[in-house]
Amino acid sequence: MSEGLPLTVASAYFPPGRTCATSPLDTLLARSGTHLIGADANAHAMAWYRAISPDTRGDVLVQWCLDNDYVIHNTGDCTRHTTRHGLSAPDVTLSRECRLESWTASFSPDSDHYITPFGVVVGDGDDEPLRFPRPRAPIYAWKKAKWPRFRQMSNAQCSKRLKEKMSVHKRERLLTSAIRIATAAAVPRGGRDTTPFWTPELEEIEGKIHNCKPSVSRDRLVARRRKCYDKHPIRDGKPSVITWPWQTAAVGTF
Repeated sequence: MSEGLPLTVASAYFPPGRTCATSPLDTLLARSGTHLIGADANAHAMAWYRAISPDTRGDVLVQWCLDNDYVIHNTGDCTRHTTRHGLSAPDVTLSRECRLESWTASFSPDSDHYITPFGVVVGDGDDEPLRFPRPRAPIYAWKKAKWPRFRQMSNAQCSKRLKEKMSVHKRERLLTSAIRIATAAAVPRGGRDTTPFWTPELEEIEGKIHNCKPSVSRDRLVARRRKCYDKHPIRDGKPSVITWPWQTAAVGTF
């Protein structure tokens, strides 16, 4: 991100309905510079999802983007999944005067909406992309867990939130939430003492593989990634090579 360049980040929500008023977005037009908008549009358009027929709401939003020089960055992947309605893509990422890289939609266990991480480049193309933080799974010290406390918390959450007349899917979500709450209260967090094997070099290779179609070049990148996996973290200033335990289980999967 170039120094001194402003970046306006906004979140937009369009309630479900037959019409779509873009007037709230018009307030952003008074701000000059770079804009980034994450919108739950509740609308369908060919510009971001072809599996569902476009509707009037989607047409209105697409026309607003065309009129005001905004770019739609969705790749056509679904961004939401519900048991009743199945797959859809109501979430739209818009920008003006900036470039987005590696836009992806990943399933989230905590919501029916998917997580959409990406990188943002503001200014010169040589600048380092502005990376949005990605969720990182916590590490728990299970041997130090207070299981009576866990049982008490989980039972209390289930008694308070679970009802007799409730669908199986809703019960599943509430039970999962109760387990998370009880775990956070009864199990202390652990530390990340081991050296992570995921290096900047691996991050770069993974991005190239993601953007590369099946070809000889992609096969070479995969082979290079495998060599990086085989490298052991540097110890006492001397690199060594070992066989990681997970390599035996994952052999042939790359």
